[in-house]
Amino acid sequence: MPKEKKDIDWEDYESLIHKIYTELEPTMEVRKNDYIMGRDSKTKRQIDISIRHTIAGHQILMIIQAKKLKRPADINVVGEFSAVIRDVQASKGILICHSGFTKSAKITAAELKIDLCSAHDASKLDWQKEIQIPVIKNSIKVDIKIKHSFIPMGEIGVNGLEIPFPEDSFKAFMSAWENDDIPKAPGEHIFEFKPESLDFSKTNITLKSIIEYKVSHRFHFKFFIPIDYRGLQDYLSETFRPSFMAFKEKIPYLDDGTWKYIKDPTEISISSVYLDIEIMDIGFLKKKLFRIAWKDATEIN
Repeated sequence: MPKEKKDIDWEDYESLIHKIYTELEPTMEVRKNDYIMGRDSKTKRQIDISIRHTIAGHQILMIIQAKKLKRPADINVVGEFSAVIRDVQASKGILICHSGFTKSAKITAAELKIDLCSAHDASKLDWQKEIQIPVIKNSIKVDIKIKHSFIPMGEIGVNGLEIPFPEDSFKAFMSAWENDDIPKAPGEHIFEFKPESLDFSKTNITLKSIIEYKVSHRFHFKFFIPIDYRGLQDYLSETFRPSFMAFKEKIPYLDDGTWKYIKDPTEISISSVYLDIEIMDIGFLKKKLFRIAWKDATEIN
């Protein structure tokens, strides 16, 4: 691991922190060098970085303080920051120190629900951190059968009756799949469409369709080392949260002999975020659908 320099450009470091949170929270308002009036102090408190967003009509304020210290931040630093959090009535406080934190600082911060982090950027020698990113590849095979039933409102002939492919309903199935609104566990499942109207020989038919689908999974696992990244090291959860990442090695979606087969993701121990690759193979579509997302280790059941 490269040896870090004793002195760093603190303005650049604060800019890095601001950039990371802007990437992590793109829908929120992230301000650098903000001033917020204290409720008890009756004075404007200087805040390194503030983050604002609204939930159910209520404004949420998070504040971030970056400390430039030659030694790990101790319990006193945490206590002083806790007072600022209360004074500006912030919902959350995040303390960032490049030199790390003492054991007592971690214990106190955990009790006060204050996050302790350090910021890292692979492009800066001083801010580098050796990391490996776990990647889980989930190859999903989905066998689908579409079944129709209808009750004609009158007498019709069945010769030459053509039932159209229910495109809108199938899109609804895919949307439900992508939003994790329908079962994905191995086994057989049913997805019921909304009834559709079909005109046939001047007779209106209410067409009811269902999808019977069978799901099977095959998991593979591998570590990748990024060549460029930005992110936060969380000292309490001991995890790294990336805001940006690039790999020199292309991530092979197909089996190329470098992936390790695992029967179930619970077989491996992951304590940080991981990259989840979902490859969905729907037989009659004759194509594969890909979805890539960052997930937290807690999502592995």
